[in-house]
Amino acid sequence: MTTEDFPKHWRYYVRAGLVCFLASLFYLYDFVLQVAPSVITNNLMGELGLGATGVGIMSAFFFYAYAPMQLPAGLSYDKFSPRFILATATAICALGGLFFSLGDSLLMLCIGRFLTGAGAAFSFIGTLVLLTHWFPARYFAILAGIVQFMSALGSILGQAPLANAVQSAGWRQAIFVISCIGFVLAALIILIVRDYPAHHKRMVTATKKASQGVRGLVSVLKNSQSWAIGLYSLIVWTPAVVFAELWGVPYLMQAYHYSASTVSSVLMWYWLGMGTGSPLAGYISNLFRTRKTVLSGCLILGMASIGMLLYGPLLSYFSLCVWMFVFGLAAAGQSLAFAVVQDGNSEETVGTAIGLNNMFVVVSGAIFQPVASMLLSFFWDGTRAEGVPVFSIQNYQMALGVLPIIFVIGWLIVRYWLKETFETSASEKKTVFLGEPEVSLD
Repeated sequence: MTTEDFPKHWRYYVRAGLVCFLASLFYLYDFVLQVAPSVITNNLMGELGLGATGVGIMSAFFFYAYAPMQLPAGLSYDKFSPRFILATATAICALGGLFFSLGDSLLMLCIGRFLTGAGAAFSFIGTLVLLTHWFPARYFAILAGIVQFMSALGSILGQAPLANAVQSAGWRQAIFVISCIGFVLAALIILIVRDYPAHHKRMVTATKKASQGVRGLVSVLKNSQSWAIGLYSLIVWTPAVVFAELWGVPYLMQAYHYSASTVSSVLMWYWLGMGTGSPLAGYISNLFRTRKTVLSGCLILGMASIGMLLYGPLLSYFSLCVWMFVFGLAAAGQSLAFAVVQDGNSEETVGTAIGLNNMFVVVSGAIFQPVASMLLSFFWDGTRAEGVPVFSIQNYQMALGVLPIIFVIGWLIVRYWLKETFETSASEKKTVFLGEPEVSLD
């Protein structure tokens, strides 16, 4: 739909904002549970006797459910009600957190993480699909960045605040309360969120009839640019799942001898950088009329910052936070990647295309969390303290050395494979509209 197809009344955009905000709250909630293992790693290893490999596999079970569900999620959003899908997925995500809080074995923890990942698989896609329903395409890059900010906020809440809650009440009680909040959010989504604005409803039938699920998927898969931007998304998000979500806290505790809560406050700046950079990347991309330059810039920031954090001299607290913020800015490329996806796909297949790209994003966790954890175990010299494995700074530097390498690979993909798509976005792809729009808030 073009800008002219949308009502101009301010009440419409208040309603549109509320609908998409509630959907993005699910994305925020998803990240609170997704990053939670980073602050309870030592609790799990001490209480349940897990090693680094066990923690890595347990954490990756989130992605073992999340990744394969992306294509089914995208297809379902192209054909069924986003509201009911979002509400059901939120409840499943909360149920997984409940299982995790009751877990007394690695198997139970893995089941909880798997359920959480299965529900969370629908969060980001659903929010972006609702954006395409409720807002003009020209705003998508910036709005997708704002949605990504919600994930950053969720990650912040899952770091220092969760660490403080764990310290005062215990990790089981903290995760249990978070699970209960998820069931409340599911009820709010079913009560308030609507699939389309009223003026869009008569167009929906034609769109759904025209949408051929399998044909749409084949069309997306046959596009080489789907694979180029997918691999970019995998690469630019890998540092988030490996460093910020899993091994960043224990590495910084070892390197700087900070407490878990202090390190969590440092990592908060990663998510602030990602959250700030995501809408900023969309704005800069629109301002300078380019996607590729901004995508490349994010990779360069990532190479510089991870090099400083892993191999540079020990930093002051302030400098550490600054470099962590820059590291987070690099992850903003993941948000802009979805604007590239939206640029190159029709409204009828945008859910499927977003699902495919998001599958690449989460595959990064399924692959690289276990890989980094196994490398850490490989380089470990067997040192333990009170039964908990102790890894040296050199162990972390060797295991996390995969991160600078993949940033270089990502830059090569953008430079030699990915095509510029900004002009597609600027033309605002048209969709057949049946009938005159009605300004209604129902």
